[in-house]
Amino acid sequence: MPGGQEEKQHEDDQQHSNRPEFAQVLSRNTAVSDPSGLPRLNYNLWDHKTKLIIVTALLVLELSLLPIILFYTLWFTTNLQHGICK
Repeated sequence: MPGGQEEKQHEDDQQHSNRPEFAQVLSRNTAVSDPSGLPRLNYNLWDHKTKLIIVTALLVLELSLLPIILFYTLWFTTNLQHGICK
């Protein structure tokens, strides 16, 4: 490498060597030693119990029960061909 690039590479290496490793930074930033030091949120889920029950019931109905009901309704009440080829 030409002289200028070697100096630049050397400076970059020194800067990277002074920085802590990524894993150390990650563990230092994500580790919670004292959970009581965290700020409390002014939000209580039990205040919204009715809304949560309604949304959960609609999700269960739409994602699991409705497809089963529609499948068997189409299977037994129409003359659609069952399977790919028959």
